Amino acid sequence: MMGASAMDGRTPRRGQMAIAVSALGYGVSTALSVVALHGLRPADLLAIELTGSAAVLLAVAAATGRLHLRG
Repeated sequence: MMGASAMDGRTPRRGQMAIAVSALGYGVSTALSVVALHGLRPADLLAIELTGSAAVLLAVAAATGRLHLRG
């Protein structure tokens, strides 16, 4: 079932901001990846990107109170 904000055609501002930040992050990471591949091996870059992504996810989960030590 759709929420009231979805029914009247309005997207919540929080969702719009999340999409904008995600798009910006994707664009910046793509550009940095191209530059980084000139000095790093692809496997090294993958490890750096995965570690960075995991750190961001952990920080957001901790900040929003969704990080739990037990399942």
